[in-house]
Amino acid sequence: MIPIPIPDITGLSDYFKDQIISTLSDVKDEVGHYFDNGVKPYLESLGNKFQYTKTFLHRLDNVNFYDIYFHINLLGSSQSIIKTNDIHSLLGSRQYLTIIGTAGSGKSMLIKHIFLSSIKEKIAVPIFIELRHLNQHDGTLIEYINEILLENRLSPNQKILERILRKGKFLFLFDGYDEVYSSKKEKVTHEISSFIDVYRDNKFVITSRPGANIELLPRFSNMLVNDLSSSEIVEFIFQQLKSYKKEGFEEIANRMKIAINDKDNLPYKSYLKNPLLLSMFILTFENNPEIPKNRTRFYSNVFNALCFQHNALSKHGFKHEKNLD
Repeated sequence: MIPIPIPDITGLSDYFKDQIISTLSDVKDEVGHYFDNGVKPYLESLGNKFQYTKTFLHRLDNVNFYDIYFHINLLGSSQSIIKTNDIHSLLGSRQYLTIIGTAGSGKSMLIKHIFLSSIKEKIAVPIFIELRHLNQHDGTLIEYINEILLENRLSPNQKILERILRKGKFLFLFDGYDEVYSSKKEKVTHEISSFIDVYRDNKFVITSRPGANIELLPRFSNMLVNDLSSSEIVEFIFQQLKSYKKEGFEEIANRMKIAINDKDNLPYKSYLKNPLLLSMFILTFENNPEIPKNRTRFYSNVFNALCFQHNALSKHGFKHEKNLD
């Protein structure tokens, strides 16, 4: 695999570091030290992590994120369609944004795209926080942010971080609000709200599945992940097969297109509007070139395809027992 360079981390770090130093000249050495030894290594680490990824179709090997990333759309107020390919347009006039979508709808991929794009386009310094980790954290939210930025590379200086954050040059990506334990929900929600109150000049994005009541958080514009349209389903299939099958992918993709558009299958097409379920269909199509009439059969086909792939990679042709209980 030929390494593909991540976006210009140094350029982004220096760009915002210089802006902050110009307004905090009394602690410019401390600010520079924090960026060079905390923020920059953090961005490099997470940038490398997000640049290559694994998906349902690519479970064994990492693939270049933008070879398989598909731009989903969001549904805004008045049922307006919001494109996500241009992060400047998405975040430009929206300082506080919640993205709500069901499992497998593409929220996690979108948040990675926002992270990488904010670096490439120098929108802000992105800080990615998986909210589920706060379930085991006893300290405050800003203490947790200080810890993930520094990772014990230097003595934490929370006062310097607080002054840096007040300059509004950061983009906080809070991922997975629905994964916060119910016993922790009130505390975490209060900390997020208080954090935003203090550092309100930054940008904030929160993702969640429906039903977690994140839409009740003040200030935020709520957007729903939109289902894939019929044309997007076909585009998704061609894109994913190109990276998954590579050779002969067009012929398989065209057969899938015919199966999906068969009038007898239209009532069952609805669950192919979800990127994860559509990926499952792609995986199973060669052995089961039809759209199952119910989800139970659909998941059974996926299970059998996964078992087949796993056994094909097992030593000496050993086949694992299937336990359907």
